[in-house]
Amino acid sequence: LMHELAHSVAPPIAMQPSPLKTDAVGSDVSRAGIDRCIELLNGKSDEEKFAGLLLVTKTAQADDAATMGKVLQAVSLAFIYRLLISPASAANATESFNLYQVMALNVLSSFCALPELESKVQNDATFLRMAKPFVDLLGAGSSGQDLENLLRCIFCMATTAKGQQKLCENRAPLHLMKLLQEKENEEVRASIARVLDHVAIPDLAPEATAEAVPEMAKVFNASKGMAKIDMLPRLAAVLSCEEEAFVLALLAQGDGWHGDVRAGLMELLRNRLGGEYRVNILRVALFMCEKFGQEWAVPEPQEGESFIDGTFVQLLMGFCKLDLRLRLEEAEKPEDNPQAVPVGLALLEKSLTFLTGGGEEEEEEEE
Repeated sequence: LMHELAHSVAPPIAMQPSPLKTDAVGSDVSRAGIDRCIELLNGKSDEEKFAGLLLVTKTAQADDAATMGKVLQAVSLAFIYRLLISPASAANATESFNLYQVMALNVLSSFCALPELESKVQNDATFLRMAKPFVDLLGAGSSGQDLENLLRCIFCMATTAKGQQKLCENRAPLHLMKLLQEKENEEVRASIARVLDHVAIPDLAPEATAEAVPEMAKVFNASKGMAKIDMLPRLAAVLSCEEEAFVLALLAQGDGWHGDVRAGLMELLRNRLGGEYRVNILRVALFMCEKFGQEWAVPEPQEGESFIDGTFVQLLMGFCKLDLRLRLEEAEKPEDNPQAVPVGLALLEKSLTFLTGGGEEEEEEEE
């Protein structure tokens, strides 16, 4: 029996609340199965614990906090962690995760989904040790339920300060951005972005966030329609950090991503987006102008003829003028976004400097 269980494929615990069983006999059978699970999970051998987890996926309901709490207490996160880092073998290998990892994520994600158990998981020191295997599994080519379970576990970790730190130490922002580029399903992309918002924080994790910026720029440029617009506020949130550690880490990434930001903004400028979109466009443009100067705003000829004649800067200036005029005429109230007016004025000044050929040398002399 143990051999058969160890080499079977475990079905995931239902991630939506299951209807309660009303049949008395069925309830007795289910309760007997759960009692057997707990008995096995309290066993001394790994084989017993693993068999108990397999039975949990067949008998427990994911929304039954009382039962899942007993499972958590019996199995311990230490055993879940050991499953998570177990190497694959010919007998348990799948397309992405091995059977042990699938089992670990199935059960752990169910704990994380229950408010009654989430804090217990987060406060367990063993859970923080899972940051590295979590990030490693982001690049394992997973999909479907396995990926959903993984992202739920990472999100649970990312909502705590210590969890954010551990994930960033293992370069989670970069790996999440790479995964985002691989996926086309909108729900999956939304789940990835939700996790990303909790770890790509430049003032808390400057190096890890800066490392992900080139990939963010690539997605921003390559995306179309709402996907591009969805990336804009994330890029603006990151590229508005003035912390020295972040700026230095960003400079260390080179300039290979500058063109992606410029091209992405150019497309949005031509579409004449308004409201908060316009403010985010101006925030990103001002950051790039201040940190990378005329070389970014008016690129060298080999970077593309659509920019060398100052078209990009002219669009920026027109955008600033439009935004400021609307606000001065109270078509849009300044209090709607207190950053809008100072950002627009600063960017307008930068654009005029670039267009008149003043460049950075004259700016330094004036200062």
